[in-house]
Amino acid sequence: MGKSLHNRLVVALLIITSAATLAAAAGAIWIQYRYTHALYVSTMEAYIVERGQREALKYDRLIRAHNEAKEHFLQQYADLTPDRANKLFDLFFHDFGDGTFRTPDELYDGMAVENIGIIQGFAAFIPTRLKAITPDRKRILVASILSLSRVAPSYRDTLESLWFFSPEHDIIIFAPKRENKLLYYRKTAPPDLSFEDAPFAILARPINNPEGITRCSDLDTFQNSPKTTTLVSGCQTPIRHEGQHLGVWGTTLPMQASFTEAVLDVPVDGSNVYFLTHKGMPLAHTSFIEADSLELGNIEALQSSNLYNSLMKTITEFDAEHGVLSSGSSKNDALYAYYSLNTPQWFFVIELENSIIRAATLQSILPIFSSILAIVIVTIFIIANFISGYGIKPLKKLAKQYSSKQAHANLEDLDASSLKEILGREDEIGELARSLDEYRKRNLNNYEILEREVAQRTSELIRANEAKSRFLANMSHELRTPMNGILGIAGALRRKLDEPDHKEMVNLIEQSANVLEQQLSDVLDVSKVEAGKFELENIPFNLGSAVKPVIDLQTIVADEKGLLLSSQIDPSCDGVFMGDPIRVKQIIGNLLTNAIKFTERGSIELSLSCEPTEGEFERFKLKVTDTGRGIETQAIETIFDQFNQADTSIHRQYGGTGLGLTIVKALTRLMGGQVSVSSTLNKGSTFSCSFELKRAAGEETKLAEEEAIVDLGVTCNKKILLAEDHIVNRKVVELILEAYSVDIHVVANGRDAVDAFKKQSYNLILMDVQMPVLNGLEAIKKIREIEKEQSQIPIPILVLSANTSKDHIQASMDAGATGHVGKPVTPETLISNINKLI
Repeated sequence: MGKSLHNRLVVALLIITSAATLAAAAGAIWIQYRYTHALYVSTMEAYIVERGQREALKYDRLIRAHNEAKEHFLQQYADLTPDRANKLFDLFFHDFGDGTFRTPDELYDGMAVENIGIIQGFAAFIPTRLKAITPDRKRILVASILSLSRVAPSYRDTLESLWFFSPEHDIIIFAPKRENKLLYYRKTAPPDLSFEDAPFAILARPINNPEGITRCSDLDTFQNSPKTTTLVSGCQTPIRHEGQHLGVWGTTLPMQASFTEAVLDVPVDGSNVYFLTHKGMPLAHTSFIEADSLELGNIEALQSSNLYNSLMKTITEFDAEHGVLSSGSSKNDALYAYYSLNTPQWFFVIELENSIIRAATLQSILPIFSSILAIVIVTIFIIANFISGYGIKPLKKLAKQYSSKQAHANLEDLDASSLKEILGREDEIGELARSLDEYRKRNLNNYEILEREVAQRTSELIRANEAKSRFLANMSHELRTPMNGILGIAGALRRKLDEPDHKEMVNLIEQSANVLEQQLSDVLDVSKVEAGKFELENIPFNLGSAVKPVIDLQTIVADEKGLLLSSQIDPSCDGVFMGDPIRVKQIIGNLLTNAIKFTERGSIELSLSCEPTEGEFERFKLKVTDTGRGIETQAIETIFDQFNQADTSIHRQYGGTGLGLTIVKALTRLMGGQVSVSSTLNKGSTFSCSFELKRAAGEETKLAEEEAIVDLGVTCNKKILLAEDHIVNRKVVELILEAYSVDIHVVANGRDAVDAFKKQSYNLILMDVQMPVLNGLEAIKKIREIEKEQSQIPIPILVLSANTSKDHIQASMDAGATGHVGKPVTPETLISNINKLI
């Protein structure tokens, strides 16, 4: 190809690029394989947990059915009298004339039994060759069929059958959906039918199950269909009473019915799903399901395979409930995800051959590299020709003429002869040459434009921030409205429930809603901090009384986590001060919540002390020390920034919005103090903050004491007008007040409220603000005008609104409201405010 720069450039680029591309391809294939392998492992790990839990749930229902039948059986066994046992035995079991008693057809098709109801779907086989029918045997058999009739129908959609088997080889089965209609036991089973060697009979013996727990058998043929190739397993739970083995409750699990869905539901095409016993015996496999005929011997032959033996050995050594293992065997190079099903003592296994992973790797990466290689080769020639003919020489000339020494020269002052050819070109390089001087001249003008754009962007950001504040205000209203429904209805429901577990669920609903409300409040508080609108109240309050409930509440949370929370409050803090009690509680609550969240064991200490200053304010020092995980040094610098947590794993493990410490910092600054933290990794942290309060005196102290007294009673038999357009919120108020014999009249807007006030007299009006036709504030104004015109005593009006800011409360008072309660409204808050107003 010659020694020209162009040719040498092309050859060099081809060799270097090809080698680099091949090396990159090999490395990328390896990286992609490791990534794909890890992705499959992660996918199988997540899938095996979800599927394993789903499969375990089936056996949880099975155990629940057995336990319910067992409890009901023992109750029936204890309550049955000899006369009733004889009477029901003769009704349920007929002498078949061949040494057996069996159920009549009516007990399968449907039989009405006095004081019991309709019993159907049953079959029984009771041999007398081993033992005569004694009164106690009758009692056991009648108790079992009564228990089945009570419990089994509830599980007919989830369990194939539910049966009772006694030591005398009596068997009673409930299986209304079995196709053969249990004719075998009712009609065709030979009188000398023996269950002696049946797996479920062997497992039922006390010597094989001394613990009396639920046990499941290996695969076997149907006992009532010996000629069929359908294989089954079974689980049974013993019944023992006062040392006597009375029998077992059992459930049959046909492989086709119980395992087909599980085996065919694969996470990845080409993977296999199967069940193994704890001994390594296969119970279900994709090949079993697809086989036209499957003999028990064929399955037992698979046991000799080293695959299942070595797999069970690896699982046993791994010693975990679930996991993903690699065989590492050249004969069977695959990934295995397993889940231990404790109740049947089986393992749910997913097998994925590594060849599938390698194929997926190549399929994803080869087309990309083929395309890249082709593009690179074509691009090499284009770049070489462009650089050779149009780029290098012209650019060198421009670089020489517009070097740093001539950067400020005009185009006219440059060497025109060396640029004549370039200036005459009609391509991009010619345009570049002509534009260089213009670019230099525009630089100064660009600075001015940039400054104007910065000012414009700043104005846009200010408008965006104002829009964000309006959005947060609207969000607060829209979220507090449904939250009011959740908390109100949960509170009313809790008063109606008697079951402890039901009350616990309602409490969880309330706790979750309260957490959501707190997080909403945190977001709004941070928004106020950003906008510089965070204002503090200045009212008298008892500092010691304000701090104690917060510490008591957090002590309960710490106790539940096994932590010791101790506090030391300086006696000088127990007095009346001027300030914002809510924000003081918020500082202490946020610091304690933070300490409890990040402490797994040990203790948390809180101390609050008072230091008089030279002025009228007193300085308080608060310190919270924990024995938690600690904070890394680099994270301490940003821990008080909003939405920030020490590292990305914090949110995944502990949750939270990362706003608590930001709010603490803002509040302490507004109170004339500051906050700091010292920490040692894995040993604990200490948060210290200070704030200033003015001690109250004279009338301020009396006002604080008077406001501390709240009567939580309510006056019954009063007539109340409720103006609320939201259906759920109306129902919340009605549910809260229904226990107090209050006559409630409900309207959906302000105009209807005014009309109702004109027609009737009420003891109190509960008024929402945002309503159609006429809003709440306008309605209040009209009611006050009517009262003034007719010289009436003003009726108490309590505003219930999701707007909770200081401005909204003041607007309610200016309109003529007597009180303002922010949503969500709790029963205690509503009853307390109604009582004070009435």
